[in-house]
Amino acid sequence: MQNNASSVSITAHIFGKLTHIKILNMQQNKFRGRRHTQNGMLQKLQELRLNDNTLVGDFPTEWGQLSTLQILHIYNNKVSGPIPTQIGQMVELKEFHAQSNEFDHLPSEMGNMEDLKNLYLENNKFGGKVPAELGRLEQLETLKLNHNSLTGSIPASICTLKTRNALRFVEADCNGRIDCEC
Repeated sequence: MQNNASSVSITAHIFGKLTHIKILNMQQNKFRGRRHTQNGMLQKLQELRLNDNTLVGDFPTEWGQLSTLQILHIYNNKVSGPIPTQIGQMVELKEFHAQSNEFDHLPSEMGNMEDLKNLYLENNKFGGKVPAELGRLEQLETLKLNHNSLTGSIPASICTLKTRNALRFVEADCNGRIDCEC
């Protein structure tokens, strides 16, 4: 369902029928509104692409139950509020692309996603400090945090990943709001 001209809401009715699907690519449609979910659906889902739509509202806490999910692309929408702590339950996640939304809080539980390789969070409304728990992401190769309102410095735990050659690319606002020296 990529690049359709349809303009529909994503509802539990649509998702409820897809209990055995592994890849769901619904990017570049005109989906609008909130993502409605229900427990027990999409239990075998490995890849979910909802980017480049007009989705609004919060990140569904139920998505934390998608324990087999490896790729989540929700960028270029208007999803807002905090990324919920339940994201830490997505331990199989390798790619999380959530850039260009309106998220405002990074939970420390993101440090539980041990398989995460690519974390794209630029162009949001994140404030406060970068969680030191992100330094537990031993597989992390790319971390993009620029164009937010983060303060403080890149935690030493993240710098340690860089010195061990796991983390190859870090982007943050290094113009006085955040100290990027490792």
